[in-house]
Amino acid sequence: MHSADYTGLAIVVFDTAANAEAAASALEPPPSGPVLISRTVYKVDVEG
Repeated sequence: MHSADYTGLAIVVFDTAANAEAAASALEPPPSGPVLISRTVYKVDVEG
């Protein structure tokens, strides 16, 4: 997704907070790619 000013949003879901934190450093854009503005890990609770 992106807006008129070409900023966007991406969501990646992991099974544990530890896995999310471990993957965070690998989820960097390539050198010629877009600039990463921020990255945050949130806890998501699901009930089924």
